Amino acid sequence: MPENMLDVFNQIGFRAAALSASIMRLPYKEGRIGQMGIFQSRGIRTTSAQVEFKNGRLGLIQSTRRGEPVQPMGRTKSTIRPINSVRLALTDKIMAGDVQDLRQFGQSGASSTKAVADLVTEKLAEARQNHQYTQEYHRFGAVQGVVLDADGTTVIHDLYDLFGLTRPTLSFELGDPNTDVLGKCLALKRRMGAALGQKVRDVHVFVDDGFHDALRNHAKVRQAYERWQAGAALRDDLRDGFRFGGCVFEEYGTESADDLVQQERGHAIPMNIPGLFVENFAPADYIEAANTTGQELYAKQERMKMDRGIEIETQSNPITFGTRPEAQFLITP
Repeated sequence: MPENMLDVFNQIGFRAAALSASIMRLPYKEGRIGQMGIFQSRGIRTTSAQVEFKNGRLGLIQSTRRGEPVQPMGRTKSTIRPINSVRLALTDKIMAGDVQDLRQFGQSGASSTKAVADLVTEKLAEARQNHQYTQEYHRFGAVQGVVLDADGTTVIHDLYDLFGLTRPTLSFELGDPNTDVLGKCLALKRRMGAALGQKVRDVHVFVDDGFHDALRNHAKVRQAYERWQAGAALRDDLRDGFRFGGCVFEEYGTESADDLVQQERGHAIPMNIPGLFVENFAPADYIEAANTTGQELYAKQERMKMDRGIEIETQSNPITFGTRPEAQFLITP
């Protein structure tokens, strides 16, 4: 076994590539938006993406090497803006004392190494859970068109501001018992279809609990469901998906103060639209990652000064956005 227990970290299994592969293999629970499969994810070789707005659609401009043919832009006037990746990094430490304690349980170098590896895996698993939650947070920001930092106020990027667009809105007027709610759903789909240039049949709306309750208890909605399956929709818990007028209204959040949907708001997106949301991953700011294709997560370890322990860092560098912001609606009750 190593003369110094910290020498365990010099082995191949603890190098950056191996740790990065290890953190990606760890089991984790996909966020709600991730479960929907509406994001196209891929790595890129640069730290920013050139995004072009043309004909109501945002698209990435493919990078080319010097001297190679350049992508034609066509005759339609377009606006091109860069969107920078954001570095999301966490650090943790394994102190010499932690490793020394583990050494007491092993009778051989192999078992000691496994004990250290298990400790590293535990640290990586905890870090991945935090990255996963942040990824869901950024994806939901892309659904809204505005991606915010963890403080909930600092703007990472606002597509509407970046491209001079106005976010489309629609009030459902649920406070009026005479409102034609079905008509509101149809109006939402028609306006989305006009923005997309195609017919929209299915819409998903993330709402808060107040919006969900106001919709479910609206006189027109209750009347529509009273005789359908003996009114089951009015008795069951449908917070995970209440369908009306071709729109699925989902109460999104954790029933706590950190709910992502603000009060009295809903965020509506068309479904079954290829390439609706994009998630790019830039390379990490490590020498070995420079000019390589970025990956979703990196992990790396470094020996601390005076051999007091090992510092572990995990990192992700996403660029997350929706490609059809004019079809992503803010709705109010």
